[in-house]
This record gives sequence, structure tokens and C-alpha cells, in this order.
Amino acid sequence: MGAAHPEAEIINFGMHLRKEGLYTVIKQHQLKSFYDLFINQKVLIETWISGVGKSSLTITSVGSHVPDRTQDPDHFKLAQQFEHEGRSDRFYYQESTKVFVIHSVLVAINLDGKATPFSDTFRSLITDFMTPPTPDLRSEMLDFPSSKPAEKIFKTSYRIRLAETDTLHHVNQSRYLDFFDDCRSCAIREGFISKESAQNFLVQDVIIRYQNQSYLHEDVSVTMTCDWISEDTMCCYFEMRS
Repeated sequence: MGAAHPEAEIINFGMHLRKEGLYTVIKQHQLKSFYDLFINQKVLIETWISGVGKSSLTITSVGSHVPDRTQDPDHFKLAQQFEHEGRSDRFYYQESTKVFVIHSVLVAINLDGKATPFSDTFRSLITDFMTPPTPDLRSEMLDFPSSKPAEKIFKTSYRIRLAETDTLHHVNQSRYLDFFDDCRSCAIREGFISKESAQNFLVQDVIIRYQNQSYLHEDVSVTMTCDWISEDTMCCYFEMRS
């Protein structure tokens, strides 16, 4: 399950969980970006298990930009040599520049949706293939500052559409970022955030914590507030409620 341990690819962790009557849901994402990516750029993504708890797994992913030097004869010849030796992933890794790091926390649940501890057998299996996490991402999870005055809070409302749900009939975890980004866009349009400030900002860190599920046709509200934490850094908080 990732280039850190190539032999782990033959282990189907999901199959072992299902044998125990367990499934996983994503509880938390943490993302740190270092550079922007553009269309047609090559990206190498490596994923591995970096932590295991009583009923949770931490999955780490690192994305790296791979330079396109296929027109360079010497570079192309070296790449072919690595590929012939079965080490093409290592070659591109050495040539790449790290773009982002993501930590995802998955929680094991039973058919009733309750968090359930892993068996000793499964924990042993996971531990054998676990790789320590990269130190590039360790951010504090901040709660929404509910004590803010009303004039410093922006709020939008949505109704969940079919396209925003997945095969589990709830809102897919990636769509929550769409809601938050749409709220930010509305805040700019309504003047809550100045256009001048918004145009000069790039997203560097994203932390999202999932508390409950949202379902089709459900009415939800997204609340946003911002704080300047330095001269050139703004922290935006979002909260979604049904």
C-alpha cells in the first residue's frame, strides 16, 4: 500500500477489515502545500500507513512534482535504465520536488456505525507495514471561534444535491471543501473579504474534522470567520451545520 513498502501492495487491508465486519470512515484531513501545480505537470504520489490506534489508522500521502525532461537524451537513457531495473519510482522520486503532504485519520466502524477496536491480528498486520509519519505536517486543530460578534461572521445556506453524495448515500468527504470554498467565494462577492486581499492569497494549510454525516436534500448552513495571524497570513475558520 505505497512505495514505502512495495511488498505491502499484496496485502489487502480492506479485505482483512471486512472479514472482521468492519469498515473505515475518514475522521480528519490535514493538508500542507508547498508549491502550486499547473495543468499537464507530472505528479508522483506515495501513500503509506503512518500510525495505528485502538480503532484508527493514519494514512500519509506525499505528492511530488516530477520535472518533464523527456527531451533530454541522457535523462531519458537514465530513466530507461531505472525502469529496466524495476526502480522507476525511485528514479522519479530523486528527481522530484515535494508539493504537498496529507495526513488522513480513518476510524473503524461496525455495521451499526459505531467505532470498533481493531483485532490484535489486524493491528499486528498493520504494524508490520507501518512507516513513521513525515515531520512536515503537525498542525493544531482549532475550534470554530463561536464568540465572534455577528458582524465578523459570514453565513451561507445550501441544500445537498444528488451530485454531492456518494455510493454510501452521504456527502462525500471531498465535497465539504467545495462548500467551504464556495462560502469563501460568496464572502468575497458580498464584500466580507476584500477582493484585493483575496486575489493575493494562496491556500497553504487545510485542516478538516468530520463530526457527522450530511445526506441528500438536507438543508445545511456554512459559517465563516477570519483572523489575521501575521502581516501576510490569514486563517479562515468554517463550520457546517444541518
